[in-house]
Amino acid sequence: MADTVWARMSWGRRLLIAGLIVVAFATAGLAHLLMQESEYRRIASPDGRYTAIASFRGYELLVPRFPGQAGDKGGSIRIEGVDGTDYGSIPVPMVSMIHDIRWEEDGAYLVAIGEWDFPSREY
Repeated sequence: MADTVWARMSWGRRLLIAGLIVVAFATAGLAHLLMQESEYRRIASPDGRYTAIASFRGYELLVPRFPGQAGDKGGSIRIEGVDGTDYGSIPVPMVSMIHDIRWEEDGAYLVAIGEWDFPSREY
């Protein structure tokens, strides 16, 4: 049997290295879950050609809130066309602001937050 560095290590050191590897993978997995986007709500435009999607990051679930205040999470509102075209995302202080979106013929806007111009794909 070949004499490797691993074979020469004591069991205590092997357990320490294995534990550090497990902690590193667990930390990476937790970071991934906390940064993953979750959908809050979708609202279609009156003509059905566009959909506004409000989403938030996973770490927002860790912030304590009173019952009925789930929409107070910070996040973003993204608009997509029915063909899958992405018209951009605007950060919002509360995902419940998706209810304040105003649809226009060639775009949409959120009062005091931002607007989307569909033909030029600017936001």
